[in-house]
Amino acid sequence: SRLEPYIIDANYSPAFNNYHFDMNKINQNNNIINCDVKAFWKRHKSHIGNMIEGASDSTECPVCGIKYREYFKMEKSVEHVLPKSKYHQYIFSPINLVYFCCVCNDYKNNYIYNRVFHPLFANITCQNNLNINLVKKSRNRVYAQVSISESNADYNFLINQVYRIPENYQKFTMQLINSEISSMESTLRPLLVGLNYNDKHSKLTDYIENEYHFNPNQFIESNTEHLLLNKIEQAINDHPELLATHILNRLHTLRDC
Repeated sequence: SRLEPYIIDANYSPAFNNYHFDMNKINQNNNIINCDVKAFWKRHKSHIGNMIEGASDSTECPVCGIKYREYFKMEKSVEHVLPKSKYHQYIFSPINLVYFCCVCNDYKNNYIYNRVFHPLFANITCQNNLNINLVKKSRNRVYAQVSISESNADYNFLINQVYRIPENYQKFTMQLINSEISSMESTLRPLLVGLNYNDKHSKLTDYIENEYHFNPNQFIESNTEHLLLNKIEQAINDHPELLATHILNRLHTLRDC
């Protein structure tokens, strides 16, 4: 009962219209909690139970579409759509609490704009314009370059500035690739042992181009992950020599054998 003042939804829904948020309909209030807000939330958050919308069946982040996984440090986390530091009155209100992966949650931080993604009021689809390319940086380093082209200015703002989804996908892509190539060492070593670097690179490029199939199936479940897999496969097919470079950079035991 002591938490009842923070479990309200008054005036909340009318302030949202799809991804638009009318900041004039809800006043910020950071004077209700007279102690550290983070500490207050941490002390009492166990009482929220199953109040969060979709708590029982939330398996993937509604922002990026990637499944919650500790392995990739993308755990499920509670997101306050209206930040708890600025809207004390909604800190425990179920309508203000949703699950995001911790990466998307961290990117949004405590910012609030007149465009807000709330899974109950908006549905943003961006993956159709997703592109992934393997690119060589300085000092022979290879990384995945991810971009999302979005003509809708509001969607583009949310995707590329608020939640920085391309950065999230870039990290996920490199984690998938690195996890996959770590399991390839025993297969590749007999092919490369005793060769110089250039011959190893040539042999490895030929193997990737003609025999290898990128297949991290244990991490591919959601629709977004299947889309990312297809884009990564295409990037590898376009530039097998860059994956070969990355493998030799990352697996020193193959580079030095």
